[in-house]
Formats: sequence, C-alpha cells, structure tokens
Amino acid sequence: MPAISAAPAPPLAVVCAPCPAAFAAALAARAVPAGPRADELAQEALLRAWQLRGSWRGDGEPGAFAHGILRNLIRNDRRRRRELPLERLPPAGAWEADPAPAALDRLLGAERDGAVRRALGQLPADEAQVLRLRYAEDLGQEQIDAALGQRPGQARAALQRGRRRLRALLAA
Repeated sequence: MPAISAAPAPPLAVVCAPCPAAFAAALAARAVPAGPRADELAQEALLRAWQLRGSWRGDGEPGAFAHGILRNLIRNDRRRRRELPLERLPPAGAWEADPAPAALDRLLGAERDGAVRRALGQLPADEAQVLRLRYAEDLGQEQIDAALGQRPGQARAALQRGRRRLRALLAA
C-alpha cells in the first residue's frame, strides 16, 4: 500500500497574512474591553492558527480561518467569565434592592391586614370610623373633625381610645 503523503503545511504568513497581529488585536479589543486580555486573546488566536495551519484545507481566506479561531476564543472567554457587555448591563439604579416586598412579607402583611380588619369590626363604630379615616384615607385630626362634623379635638380622643382598644384586640 503506498504511503499517503501529507501536503506541507503552509507558512504562517499565508495563514495569517490578511489577519496580522495588529488586526487580530484590534478585533479582540472590540470584543473584550480589557486591553491586556484582548492582547492575550489575539496572541492565542495567532498561535492556534499557526499550530492548526496543517488543518487548513486551503479553501477560503486564511484570514477567515484565523478570525474564526479568534471569534471562538472570545466566545469561550465570555462564557468562562460570564460577563455581560456594557450595553446589556442594567442601569445603575437597578442594582439596588428590590423595592417590592418578598412573598413571605406579602403573606404576613395580608394576614396582619385581615387581623386588623377583624379587630376594627369589634371596635365601636365611631372609633373604627376615625381609625379608617386616619390610616386608610390619610386624613389629619382637623380634617377628620371637619369630615364628621365634630368639634375640634374629638378626633384626637377617639383616635387614642381606638388605638388602645385595637392594640389590646391584636395582642389577644
């Protein structure tokens, strides 16, 4: 059986002529913001192109061969580092804690609200109404007196009595 002769590997100048080191470094610098890391990727791409020059079949552009190696190295680097490109990062304010309450807090809040509603139902009507106007409608004492047609100060006394009884009912 005759020996199969392999074609000699093309020189590096043929493989990387359209993609010299400066071009590879510029491509890497566009994809990877860190300067030294971009240089390392460009050097690694050229080294691999040199090492794999025997696998290049000669079809297509040799620069595309080296560029494909560089593109794959950049993808692998991003995958390893799990970095988002700057244009895909959320704005600075989005890094703060979520202002919405957590699920457990919502459940506890709903349970607490139910207990407050049940306790308000056990209070005398005038005290429950004053507490609702103060906390649900966010009215001040003078506004509550005016809304209920009371003389000034009556809302304050009803609020104090209502809070005291509400605390006792919720504590029980």
